[in-house]
Amino acid sequence: MPHVSQNPIDKNTLYKISEKLFKAIKHLKREKEAAQFLSDLLTKTERIMLAKRLAIIIMLDANYPFKVISNALRVSEATISVMRDRFDRGGGGYNLVIGRLKREAMWREFFKSLEKILQPDFLPPITGRGRWRHVKKI
Repeated sequence: MPHVSQNPIDKNTLYKISEKLFKAIKHLKREKEAAQFLSDLLTKTERIMLAKRLAIIIMLDANYPFKVISNALRVSEATISVMRDRFDRGGGGYNLVIGRLKREAMWREFFKSLEKILQPDFLPPITGRGRWRHVKKI
């Protein structure tokens, strides 16, 4: 799990290096450049964590219930609650990104695939031989 060093830096230095990070990200023009930069900058765990956080916000914006988000992304409802609080308190950056992502076909496909994942798999087919066979597993 990502952690912050126990050797803190002063606020002014933190502000300056954060500003440099934001400017570096701003100068990335293409998705491939951003992917390469973030792959170099972040560990696999950090990339997964950020991707899940973004997905949580998008799903909250689409009014998915906490339980559905938790099951789909394998995150705790406490994590979802924290993200909901951040979204409700500030959310300006989230709203900016969500608005832009909603215009992309990729996110429409994301929700279509999500719906397939979330469909109840415990219901038997309506017709056909052996349609009740897997109900015994429940």
